[in-house]
Amino acid sequence: MSEGTITPVVEEYLRAILDLGIAGRPVIGRRLADSLGVAPSTVTATLQRMGSDALGLVSLNERKEIVLSKKGAAYAITAARRHHLSERLLVDFMKFDWARAHVEAERWQHALTEETEKQLWEALGRPTRCPHGNPIPGTGACFSPGTRWLREAREGDEIVVERIAERAEADAKLMQFFQ
Repeated sequence: MSEGTITPVVEEYLRAILDLGIAGRPVIGRRLADSLGVAPSTVTATLQRMGSDALGLVSLNERKEIVLSKKGAAYAITAARRHHLSERLLVDFMKFDWARAHVEAERWQHALTEETEKQLWEALGRPTRCPHGNPIPGTGACFSPGTRWLREAREGDEIVVERIAERAEADAKLMQFFQ
């Protein structure tokens, strides 16, 4: 299957499934619908297309959790990498507002080809994290050992905020607060 058959909508679904999985929660239709801001029926129809024999990007396990296939995971990782590189370009070179970079990168990431992605990564100095601290897939970056979610912190805990989850980046007011 060529890259051209993966639409921007499918890329967004793949990235959302990947991000929800990274967040450590079961990826179910309702959670995916909330993450994408669409109706559950839209998610159901799109997942059926994505799971079809023609695409084979996702499946449902016995608990009705959405699982990326090997092919789906590869596309999701590529989409996430292109998104993070777009954020780096916008913030580092174009001096784009840090709090708004995520939303703008949503548009840019779909236009990057494999060649442009490689050249951009080099031009940016081979970054390993997006401006919001998330590891860029395929660069060797990973979460720090002992990383835990802010929701797990208790009053009096000393913490360092290392990254902002992708889901939180979509909330402009929250991002302005963090900035």
